[in-house]
Amino acid sequence: MNALTPIKSVSAKSPFAILDIGSSKLGCLIVEPAGEKLHILSHALHASAGVRRGEISDLALFSETVGKVVESAERKAGITVKDLHIVMPGGNVKSQIGRYHLELADPIVSRRDIRRLVAKQFQEAVPADRSLITSERLHYIIDGQSHVQNPKGMRASHLALDATSVTISSTAYLNISEAVVHNHLAMGRVGNAAYASGLACLSEEDADLGALVVDMGGGTTSAALFLNNGVIGVTSVPIGGNQITRDIARVLSVSLSDAERLKAVEGAITPSHGERLGDILSPPPFLASGDNFVPASTSYQMQDLQLPNGEMINRQLLSDIIRPRVEEILDLTFAKLGDAGLENHISQRVILTGGASQLTGMADFVSQYWKRRASLALPHHIMGLDENSADPAFSALVGMALHIARIADDEMSDINPAIMSKSPFGRLGMWLSTHL
Repeated sequence: MNALTPIKSVSAKSPFAILDIGSSKLGCLIVEPAGEKLHILSHALHASAGVRRGEISDLALFSETVGKVVESAERKAGITVKDLHIVMPGGNVKSQIGRYHLELADPIVSRRDIRRLVAKQFQEAVPADRSLITSERLHYIIDGQSHVQNPKGMRASHLALDATSVTISSTAYLNISEAVVHNHLAMGRVGNAAYASGLACLSEEDADLGALVVDMGGGTTSAALFLNNGVIGVTSVPIGGNQITRDIARVLSVSLSDAERLKAVEGAITPSHGERLGDILSPPPFLASGDNFVPASTSYQMQDLQLPNGEMINRQLLSDIIRPRVEEILDLTFAKLGDAGLENHISQRVILTGGASQLTGMADFVSQYWKRRASLALPHHIMGLDENSADPAFSALVGMALHIARIADDEMSDINPAIMSKSPFGRLGMWLSTHL
């Protein structure tokens, strides 16, 4: 069983809970720090209600469902939690990289100097319609020397910091907070699903050399771009596996439940009829490790499939229904990365995770479509994963647990970005703590 020592050791000894807000399911994970490692105590799933395409559509219904899934996880763990951390793919997530500067009065960089510089991220005004949820420090710069990981004790006259700020809609944050408080829980930190999935699935080498993590959920697909062991961009599109299910239901005139079963059990992404047999049988440009896809053949295309209503269809028709929606998801994701100025930074390594990524043939299809090496990834780096939780659908939950552990002993661990960015008293308190 794999276990990871977090970048920062876990100082909190109490178990904590994480809620994954998806359009098809709500997942809750209760994790307990075990020395410098983490151990899963319990996990629970519940069908989503009051959520559509990653956004809350019915607060009362959503709040009720949150209470049910948290209570189920608490009952399995035999404990009661006080704080609830959130990981979500939606919220109209945006990111940007900023550089923060500090002139040093003393020629030797001190812990206080670093803390003052880090605090500058939270002292910047955040638009009224946005809430800062994550600030990822990339590297420090001293007198023009970049990629400094720890400047403490070094000689310099000028200190700077590059950091990635991730924000979501204030409306989304406030409505989630309302549901959490309604269930007599304290609102913890908020994280993006693709960013968290990257922490759970990427190896240290992949995060360093560069990788694009695509978390394909039910109603939303989110993407996070990692480079030099940090995240440099996050985005999302409001389309996921649920839209594929609805396409199948409409075209084949079956119920949503039958369409979901067809997608999960029989669905696969194969080449279209218009492609030549040589193209169909040729391997993708990169091998997709971990995928269960077998390239389509003539025999596959000729196989018939019986629908729940007794009608017989060509199996290729199901693939032809699925493929355009997947292409749309990939096109929109790539366009969003381009709009953020990240298109030229996308590496040749693509990591697919999330429930919708398990569709047969997905990794090989992405490899062919994007001309990049794509593979499925499972969450690891944590103790207590079983055959149910060691699943792409749990990647965001596991990654968020690692994120909480990683910042437990960090310089700014006492600061919740979403709260600090909105509270003038909080910003004043931070200024006093870093300057006095």
